[in-house]
Amino acid sequence: MTTESPSYSNKVGAKSPDQVMENGGDNYAVGKPPTISRQSSPLKTVLQLAVCVVSGFVFGLCLEKARVFEPKAIRYQMVFEKWIMLKMFLAAAAAGQLFLALMSVIPYTKEKFNNVVDNFMVTFDDKGILTSILGPFILGVGMTISGSCPGMVLAQVGAWAPNAIFTFLGTLCGAFLYGLVAPFLVRITRPKTTYSWQQ
Repeated sequence: MTTESPSYSNKVGAKSPDQVMENGGDNYAVGKPPTISRQSSPLKTVLQLAVCVVSGFVFGLCLEKARVFEPKAIRYQMVFEKWIMLKMFLAAAAAGQLFLALMSVIPYTKEKFNNVVDNFMVTFDDKGILTSILGPFILGVGMTISGSCPGMVLAQVGAWAPNAIFTFLGTLCGAFLYGLVAPFLVRITRPKTTYSWQQ
């Protein structure tokens, strides 16, 4: 007996992304992540925060020791002259895929893993080719000009890299600006046919 995850495709009789669907008793609109009610103890919350903090420190330490955070290394990667950044991130992606594969088969984490995948894939309902091209293009231009990226900027600030604090302030302003214009951008770039996902 297999359990199928819901398909978020536009089929005949399917509701539009602005209409509300019922799934397992939880109401959510397609194109928006479902609201999940979580009841966790304070101790569990503190433990989760501690894991996040430790992971962040380890990530920053690896960036610093490999000197990947240096603006010169990032700019050289963007013009295909130095490959240390790509090598490190591909290694991180490979390690992540390995752990995700293990989580998908371990009985204790399998259901949680499937829920996370479903909640992640539903966010693609309002994404199309235009946003998939425009977003990375803007990110790449910003990385090349600033010699930084969202994953590196905090490590740069901590290491006192030149102009890192201005890059960090720029990321905050950019996030704030995007939050203001996001509803308009989503409305004009939403594809007519949503992404189909079925596990």
